[in-house]
Amino acid sequence: MLPSLFYKLIRKVGPCLVLIVVLSTESCAEKHGTYFEFFSNPLNDRVSIDYELSSYNEDQKKFVTSTYSKNIDPKRTALVIIDLWPPKFLDSLTIKYINPLIKEVDSLGMKIIYSPSSGPLNRHLEILDDGIFFFNQDMMDKYLLDNNIENLIYVGYDTLYCVLDKPNGIFSYLARNGHEIEMFALDIGLLSSTAEMKTMAIELLKKNRIGFIKNCKIKAPKNFPENTLTDVMAKVQNETKSGSHFAIIFKKDTISQEFNEFKQKLVENNIDYAEVVENKMIYHGQMIPPHKFIRVLRSGQFGNIYYAGYHINNEILWSDFGLITLYIKLRYNKVPLPRLYVLNDLSFAVASDGISPEMEKSTIINHYHGLNNIMSSTLLEETEKQTDSSQTGPSTESTTNN
Repeated sequence: MLPSLFYKLIRKVGPCLVLIVVLSTESCAEKHGTYFEFFSNPLNDRVSIDYELSSYNEDQKKFVTSTYSKNIDPKRTALVIIDLWPPKFLDSLTIKYINPLIKEVDSLGMKIIYSPSSGPLNRHLEILDDGIFFFNQDMMDKYLLDNNIENLIYVGYDTLYCVLDKPNGIFSYLARNGHEIEMFALDIGLLSSTAEMKTMAIELLKKNRIGFIKNCKIKAPKNFPENTLTDVMAKVQNETKSGSHFAIIFKKDTISQEFNEFKQKLVENNIDYAEVVENKMIYHGQMIPPHKFIRVLRSGQFGNIYYAGYHINNEILWSDFGLITLYIKLRYNKVPLPRLYVLNDLSFAVASDGISPEMEKSTIINHYHGLNNIMSSTLLEETEKQTDSSQTGPSTESTTNN
């Protein structure tokens, strides 16, 4: 029935409108492919994929997910495989999901990019003769440009870590090149240490224009090797470390009043701070561009950085001045940086469809790599003690002993 209807519509309204009608009448069962699902395009070699993005809904006060469609050229698309390591818990992901996916997208003409940042790959991983390798910190930018790649589809481990911050990861590539290439993350090819880490990372991607591709024929892998610490206070520390302190406060807008009292306390205790509004940093009344951010941190010789504000599950992580940016500088550019903290009681999460803000905050505070957390009262009290001690000077007993 569909073919005859198709030809009748062509004669009456032309091919462009027919394409819209045909695509809108197809269901999940009518998608081609098993691991990479798509609708074929009757007019050319492109295929249509469905993906999700999130946008903030002011009425609902949360990020709401919507589904979109895009026509892509498989020959100008690459599957990027990030860090499939040897541990046995990755065997199932590799054998049951990644390997058949590789074969399927290769048959469509997509490029296969293997990007192991270090160490051996999983011994079960399908390696194609014409696959492209980028080892260690080798970057794929020139290859993508030379081969006119328009779309990248990411799979690998860990969704919250390597898939984002490795040299060819999503965040790292965007930091160097911007959104010149469309990026997607494929659900069935992703795994994290815990279920909530994967869900939280997916929500973060969708908020930041990275299309999330679900599979309606195959359930995503669920062999997570660890459990999430759900108590937001599980790792809170009760003292500060040595060294000077620097606070970075992410504000919702320029007239936000939430942190006025806290900022006053920072001033009283000689704690330096900067404010970030709409991805613009203000420090000592001056606008600090992203490329000077690290210079500010190093010139101040700070021992500890404290993040606070809106939102720990978006801007505090994903921004020019956020935690992912600093981790990349520290881990891959070998830039010596202060210890990283979140002020537990002054960091807030925004709601989204896929996971509660409380769970997102707990997941980040307890599981984001190298991150410490402390209460704002502890920071202020410890600083006051240090200030009082320095003003009082050594006791008589200390002087005698010396």
